Amino acid sequence: MVHVSASHLRKMFKEETGQTLKDFILEVRMKTAMDLLKIPDIKVADIAEQVGYLSSQDVARAFRQATGLTRGNTGI
Repeated sequence: MVHVSASHLRKMFKEETGQTLKDFILEVRMKTAMDLLKIPDIKVADIAEQVGYLSSQDVARAFRQATGLTRGNTGI
């Protein structure tokens, strides 16, 4: 669509932001997940879908790896 290869886009993104595109996407997903975790009645499966994961296990694993926390110890 923008006539730039995926590898070139990743390189340009890193040069402009100092952050990899993968890390940026993970950061946005985790920030959104943290916000959604503040809603007591929302299910992890719904959070997973909203932040782009296929399952609640996938989002829980990514969240735990990114933050070292689980929903039970977020203080939320």
